[in-house]
Amino acid sequence: SHLRVQPPRATAWRSPCAQAWLGVMADHIMADHVADEEFHCKERVKDHVLRSAVEQWAEVKAQLAEDALLGSGAAPCAPAASLEPPPSPVPASALVAPPEELRKVAKRYTQAIAQFRDAAAAQGIATPPALKWEAGEVLEAFGCCLETLLRMRVGACVCLLDELRDVGSRMTEATDLLGSAVGLPNIKIHAGIAVDCAKDFEKISPHNRAATRKRINRSLAVLRESETQLTRSLSPPEGSNMGVCSDEEDLDCGDSDFQELEAPQRCLIEALVCVTIALERVLQEASQACIPDKGVLAALATVGLLEAVALRATEASRAVQGLTTTALGDLEAAHFLAPLAELRAASEAMVGAGGGLGGAGSQAGTELLADLDELDAAFAAAAAAAPDASP
Repeated sequence: SHLRVQPPRATAWRSPCAQAWLGVMADHIMADHVADEEFHCKERVKDHVLRSAVEQWAEVKAQLAEDALLGSGAAPCAPAASLEPPPSPVPASALVAPPEELRKVAKRYTQAIAQFRDAAAAQGIATPPALKWEAGEVLEAFGCCLETLLRMRVGACVCLLDELRDVGSRMTEATDLLGSAVGLPNIKIHAGIAVDCAKDFEKISPHNRAATRKRINRSLAVLRESETQLTRSLSPPEGSNMGVCSDEEDLDCGDSDFQELEAPQRCLIEALVCVTIALERVLQEASQACIPDKGVLAALATVGLLEAVALRATEASRAVQGLTTTALGDLEAAHFLAPLAELRAASEAMVGAGGGLGGAGSQAGTELLADLDELDAAFAAAAAAAPDASP
């Protein structure tokens, strides 16, 4: 007769101690399972079927970086002392790549990713030979994407070259991670990330003005977010009952954590809001000038001037972010001086191009320079009123 082990009674596992023990064991088993998946994933990273995509991108990335240093025949960046670039031999609105071609290449890459995903899910723990054909399709479609990026680099300005490098880098990373996820349950997630990268590839700017406008609009979004944070700090939100509490309610009443600002800090934040709004107007003019055949500004502004404004806009928006964080925080003078100097340098460079876009003669440029002076005065007053300020 065979020995039989009697299983424990079902009621024995219903006790609180048994349930807690089961929960701990389940956590340990899940942790071991995840660690085992990560270990096998790392082992496959060195030789997975899509690894050659990284090597292909390394060559293309080096060429794009070299073109960025040499200017690629397009308008180079203006030096720090001036925004007046040399004339560009490339038409500002010339199509670097037709949108139809981008959609065609992106569709091919998306279809190859879907075939690879379905084959890998059907195979389970698949070995490289089992996915050889599907992997070849992905690598071939990926190579077509890289060839398109190389063709687009001819005549591309710095903003467009940066966009090409960013899209290519993210697509390469997604393809590499997809190959390393073969045999893992999250392969569909990595396939979705690769498809999203294909959509970004399809939306690459077709010419220099479009790439410059996209970069300016990105800086505009950062400025508007900072403006929203600063504005909210000046007044309590609607519907909040500041200081209205009953004895039975919690002392931490009110619908928000709004704190009344002291006069020097309030004046500083108000001055920073004015500078942010004026800077937004300058960038809005630049964004409109990036559209071909869009009024007088588009006719006067060259792609080199617009690109220089876009690069300075990135510096200015980063400086406004730092000033916002410091103004809403402890308001330390040492943390305020560096971004303030960066903001003034970038703003003066943008509005200092005489007769150009956003020049000193424009209303937006004049207001920005005046608001910067008021911001300096407000900062000096706030620093003098600080408790640790020297007499």
